[in-house]
Amino acid sequence: MRSARCAVLLAVLVVASGCARTVDGDPRAGEASSTTVSVRELIGTWRGTYHCAQGETAVDLDVTSTSQPGSDLPRAAAVMTFGPVPSNPRVERGSYRMTVVNEHGNTFRFTQQEWISRPAEYVMVDLVGELVGNTLSGGVAGPGCTTFRVVRAR
Repeated sequence: MRSARCAVLLAVLVVASGCARTVDGDPRAGEASSTTVSVRELIGTWRGTYHCAQGETAVDLDVTSTSQPGSDLPRAAAVMTFGPVPSNPRVERGSYRMTVVNEHGNTFRFTQQEWISRPAEYVMVDLVGELVGNTLSGGVAGPGCTTFRVVRAR
């Protein structure tokens, strides 16, 4: 009887070991990444549109580094320039300065700072977006605003 149990146990172990296999890659595949993307990844010009009370609006984000020499903490600034799109030619042109920080992972916050060129009755807005490849998209924080989407232009 004891030898029969040992034979069954041995057979189970042989079968089970034959089913096991090594899996390459991250065992957490499909989970949200906890890796923080540096603001340096944003340096350059981004073009696209955003939606606010005035309707669809063209936007350029020119992002530059503001890191201090010897600092490990990357910092960035941006100039947001906006204006008309063919489908909404009455949008006025304007621009303002922003600061840029990494909120977490691949999510960035663009915070309004000061006007460069302000059209009458316009307000500055903040952006919070997720970087995926060469596209940055997300929400616009301002009156009557919803979303933005920009792609790397250079």
